[in-house]
Amino acid sequence: MKNLMALLGLAERPADDLEALASTEEIREREERLRRPLPVGGGILICRGKSCLGRRKELLEALRSGRAVVVDLRGVDREEGQALLDYLSGAVEASQGAVMRLAPALFLALAHRSLVEVLE
Repeated sequence: MKNLMALLGLAERPADDLEALASTEEIREREERLRRPLPVGGGILICRGKSCLGRRKELLEALRSGRAVVVDLRGVDREEGQALLDYLSGAVEASQGAVMRLAPALFLALAHRSLVEVLE
């Protein structure tokens, strides 16, 4: 937790950790990514249920403006949900974005892959 707080700039790093981290290029690169401002209009749009199906254009515009889109497809017919995901996947592919499954029937669409970092 201390490392996370230090990475976010909310706490100072211990001296012994600074030496270990300073030699790691990957850590410096991550810090630079965290400090970059979000694209204009950045933020998150959340769409739930069947209302997502009729709002494809709004979802696409949100992605184009740099916003992340969370789509909750619980309660949506499988074929209709898959059609929406295919539409979003095609839309973000051109901008080197991604659609990621967060949980069953819950997806995150990003116009730019650099907006998220996945730790495994």
